[in-house]
Amino acid sequence: MNETDSTSGTDFEEDLADITNLLIYNHWLSNIKDWCISRQLWWGHRIPVWYIEGKKSEEDYIFARNANEALEKARKKYGKDVVIYQDPDVLDTWFSSALWPFSTLGWPDVSSEDFKKFYPTTMLETGHDILFFWVARMVMMGIKFTGNPLDTIKDFGTDALQFTLALGTAGQDLNLSTERLTANKAFTNKLWNAGKFVLQNLPSQADTSACQTMLAYKFDKEESLVKLPLPECWVVSKLHILVDTVTASYDKFFFGDVGREIYDFFWSDFADCYVIFFQFL
Repeated sequence: MNETDSTSGTDFEEDLADITNLLIYNHWLSNIKDWCISRQLWWGHRIPVWYIEGKKSEEDYIFARNANEALEKARKKYGKDVVIYQDPDVLDTWFSSALWPFSTLGWPDVSSEDFKKFYPTTMLETGHDILFFWVARMVMMGIKFTGNPLDTIKDFGTDALQFTLALGTAGQDLNLSTERLTANKAFTNKLWNAGKFVLQNLPSQADTSACQTMLAYKFDKEESLVKLPLPECWVVSKLHILVDTVTASYDKFFFGDVGREIYDFFWSDFADCYVIFFQFL
């Protein structure tokens, strides 16, 4: 397949993915049902509704920001002092989550600077199936069935856990296995050791001339790059390719690809090739 065919194939796949996502999105919107927003939980935002003692709650209720405001509204409505009580339920987790983007930006003052600058938002980073289910419950189930994250951190380290989660592919479930965590713990250890190796081979801070020469070197200039010894020229060239690849993946929000691309460069090109070669000089 020539380059033109390859590009056309990529464009077709992207167009097909866009059409598929649009069909799924339309399916969601065309199957919307009434949403019960009250929950009987120990945590959450208390529903801001007050009822009147001695009256049917379905007919007599008051919306208010707090109890004092509710009592004042009740006095105006009934022309006398009444006894009120707040609904014991809390808002559904996702109802509360929906409030977050604008309630933190000055709402109901839609003219506030923060509201005008940041709302509406442009991206939501979450699981593909979260449009149907509840994040809070998924987290609790994850702790129940896969273990407490703090225990995982104790066994494998924070960096290994975060990197393993970052390698997930959008739209697919991630198998958070001990094998993956073990492999990425080894990766973070290798990263640490490589960092120590680099620091040990840098000029001493006391050697100001060597430090200034190193800091002044322009690795993004081709004429400077070709003056480097062959191993350094090769690894810096690979680094430039990595930067371009990672930037393209970031622009498409392919964060899992970003992690894998960095992993491959560091482990295969930098650690297993360049560092090993340098050690034998």
